[in-house]
Parts: sequence; C-alpha cells; structure tokens
Amino acid sequence: MQTIVNINTRFSEIGYQPNLGKIAFNDLAKSLRSDETILNVVEGAISNTLGVAIATDYRVFYVGVNKHHQPVLEQLIYDDIVGIEVTKSMFVSVELIVQTKSKKEIRLKGCDPERAAEMVELINLLIRENS
Repeated sequence: MQTIVNINTRFSEIGYQPNLGKIAFNDLAKSLRSDETILNVVEGAISNTLGVAIATDYRVFYVGVNKHHQPVLEQLIYDDIVGIEVTKSMFVSVELIVQTKSKKEIRLKGCDPERAAEMVELINLLIRENS
C-alpha cells in the first residue's frame, strides 16, 4: 500500500493534475503495492463509476467508485493485453478500449484525448516489452 502523499507526488512528477478521479484515491492507495511505480494515469468512467486508469510497471488497472461509494477495481497484466485503442466520441472526450487474450475488454469513457493518446503509446510499448 502507498500513501496519498506518495501518489500525489508521483502524479506531479508525470504531469497529472487530479480532477474528478480524486474520488477513487483512497482505494487507489490501497490497491497499489509498495514496490509498484505509477507510469501514467487517465481519468474516466466505466459502467456508472468514476475513477482513474493507471499504468504501472506491473499492470494496467482501473479503480473507481460507484454511485453507492463502493470501490470498483478492474486489472490486467501486460501479458494478457493484446491491444489498446482510442475512439472518438460525440463529445470532446475520447474512449479508451483495452482488449485481452481472454476477450475481456475494458472501456474507459470520458478520457482526455491527450492523456489517452499517451496511455496508448505507453501500453503498446509495455506490451511489446512483455511479449
């Protein structure tokens, strides 16, 4: 587990300014291993939850909070990821889609286009390194 202070420090280092995703930070702190490094983050929503998708040196995961303030966690290891893409939406935001070998798919809606593009580039690099 990592502290909120450590997480906020790392977010500053990678140029991420928390917005609505802050709602999930306590659960994020509980989900991160002490030796895990945050590489990138993008805010968004999955199935009526609000939170953040995090790329670390071990995995990609989403931690969010639903309307009942219950935590929601989805995680994928790089070996299982076969692709990631960004699709445009009707709004200013984009949708980030991660596909896996087991046909599981994570769709993160409402993402900032620039941060989503950075996440795609990073995860594609990590997929190549882990294959």
